[in-house]
Amino acid sequence: MTEKAQAELLADVLSRHEDSPNPRLREITEAAIRHLHAFVAEVGLQRDEWFAGIQFLTAIGQKCDDRRQEFILLSDTLGVSTLVEMLTHDGVEGSTENTVLGPFHVPGSPPRAKGESMLVDPDRGDRVVIRGRVADIETTRDAHGREQHQHANEQPFQHWSLTASDLKRRRCSCSGLMAWD
Repeated sequence: MTEKAQAELLADVLSRHEDSPNPRLREITEAAIRHLHAFVAEVGLQRDEWFAGIQFLTAIGQKCDDRRQEFILLSDTLGVSTLVEMLTHDGVEGSTENTVLGPFHVPGSPPRAKGESMLVDPDRGDRVVIRGRVADIETTRDAHGREQHQHANEQPFQHWSLTASDLKRRRCSCSGLMAWD
């Protein structure tokens, strides 16, 4: 296929999105299409390789359900989740970088007092002490600072394998939000 034919194909595909009612969605879709076409051309992707990619994405999709989201794990593996966090929460020079929420993050974890255990379900496992300090970039303590920690107990669970009622019951077993007045 000539470069001219590739350019015509790309222009044809992009033209299908010209009337999109959402300008931002159009921008994202068109950029994804342009980059995907460039990737395919750069590596000279062959039919069998493309089909293997399709099979891979299909298998990921088949593992997903209302409690398990494998595409997020793929995004993490590819570094996209971290890049989105970096772009979304551009920090101040000298500040700590934002990070993605780990597999033990449970939304709505209750606040904990300084020194209070995050463990609700007793177990025999070793105890971990997590210390942190919240400060502004001049190292002055921030009166409204918060740290969020997640850690597994002796029998770690994957939060996407639990029902909503399980999460409410076990919410404190491995996460907590520390705040200071």
